[in-house]
Amino acid sequence: MCLLKIDDIIFQKGYILKDFECIYSHANGYSRRKTSLDLMLKENEVLVRPKYVGLCGSDLLQFEQCEDTEIKLGHEWVGTVESIGEKVESLIKGDIVTSASYIACGACDKCADGDSHRCEKGTALGKDILGAARSQIILPEHSLIQLSGDISPSQTVYEILSIAEEAVIQMIDTCNGTLSSEVLILGSGPIGVAVAKCLERQGVNTLLTDRRPKRAEWAKSMALNAISLPFLMLDEGKRSNYKYIIDCTSVTGGDPGGLEHLTFFAAESARILIVAKYRKEDKLPFYVLSNRRCRISFLSSASTNRLMETIRDCAGLLKSIEDKYISHIFQLEHFDNAIEVAFEKNQCGKVIVQIQ
Repeated sequence: MCLLKIDDIIFQKGYILKDFECIYSHANGYSRRKTSLDLMLKENEVLVRPKYVGLCGSDLLQFEQCEDTEIKLGHEWVGTVESIGEKVESLIKGDIVTSASYIACGACDKCADGDSHRCEKGTALGKDILGAARSQIILPEHSLIQLSGDISPSQTVYEILSIAEEAVIQMIDTCNGTLSSEVLILGSGPIGVAVAKCLERQGVNTLLTDRRPKRAEWAKSMALNAISLPFLMLDEGKRSNYKYIIDCTSVTGGDPGGLEHLTFFAAESARILIVAKYRKEDKLPFYVLSNRRCRISFLSSASTNRLMETIRDCAGLLKSIEDKYISHIFQLEHFDNAIEVAFEKNQCGKVIVQIQ
C-alpha cells in the first residue's frame, strides 16, 4: 500500500482528498470547482502539486468553441512532486517537474519510437478530460521531466519553446536542411516570438509581422526584426516574395488569422508551415497556393523527447527573454482576470497564473 502524507494527514486506501480544478465553460465562464482525487497511486504514478500554469492561444480558441463542453484548464505548467508510487525510480518528493501537453500511454509503438505526441491512447491536457490548473494532479512517471534550480513561472514557457523547436526542425527538414533566405513569421505573439528566437539559434534570419502594432513592438523589445502587417503590405517588393513562411497567428478575439495573407506573401514553390490553430470554418486558400506549387504542412504538438531536448538546449534562451516575454502573473483568485488580459492581445505577452 502506498501512503501519502499531505499537510500532516495520512491518506490510506479508500480515503479521498477534496481538491479543486479550474474549468471554463460558455455557460459559466471561469470557475473553480471542488473535485475528488483518489490518492491510491498506482506503482508508476506520481502525485504533483502544480505551481504555475500558462495561458496560450490554443486555450483561448477552445474557450470560444467549447459550447456545451467544460474545458479543464492548464497544459503549460510546472509543479512539485508530492508523492510517488512504489516503482517510481527517477523522481522523489520535492522534485520540480513539468510535462508535454499530451500525456501519452508510454506503451504503444509510437511511444516506443519517441513519437509520444502521436500516441492514440493518450490524454491531452487542457481539454475536456484533465488539466494542470488544479491543486493536485496524478501523472505517469514516464510523462514527467525533472527541472533543475528553483521553481519559477518561466519554466512553464518550456512547453511553448518545445513547440517552436519542433516547428523549426520541421521547417528545416521540409527544405532539405537549409533555409536560404529570410523566414516570414505571421503573428508576433508568444508562439511567433518563440519560433523566431529558435530560428535565430540556428542562424536563420526572420521577419515577424502582426496586424497589431503593439505586438510588433513587443517583439522588437526582444531584439527581433518585426514590423506591423499593414506597413509590410504597403511594400510591393514583399508581394509573392517569401520562400519560407510560418503562420503563428490567432483567430481568437475577432482576429482573422494569417490564411488570407499567405497568397500575398508566398513566392512560387514556397514552403509554408501552419502552427496556428484554426476553426473548421476557416479555409486555407489551397487553389491559389497549389497553382504556385507551394508546399504546406501543419504542426500539432511536440513529443516528450522534444520537450526534454528543449529544456536541455534552451535554458539560456529562456533566461535571456523571460523578463520581457512574461508580461503578467496572476494569483489563482484572479484567474478570470488572467483570461481577460490574455484575450486583450495588445496588453500582453505571456500570461501565467500561480495556482498555489
